Amino acid sequence: MIHARAFRDAILELDSIDSDVIKKFAAGRVKYYQDMFARIKNLTILDPDPDSRWKHEFASDCYQNAVRQIIQKYRK
Repeated sequence: MIHARAFRDAILELDSIDSDVIKKFAAGRVKYYQDMFARIKNLTILDPDPDSRWKHEFASDCYQNAVRQIIQKYRK
């Protein structure tokens, strides 16, 4: 998926048809996406409320329920 996205970026961003230029650009984009995904791999959005408009608070019921479940899991 990352390689396909990087190649797509190269095609959209570059005016060159030189395969070496495309390969170098795509390799840079692969590294960029790998770094980006590594930073967000543990990101979880729990709030199922569609009216929240991406407003996520640790005090929300959804997050508190998730925390309780994690606590119970490790208490056993």
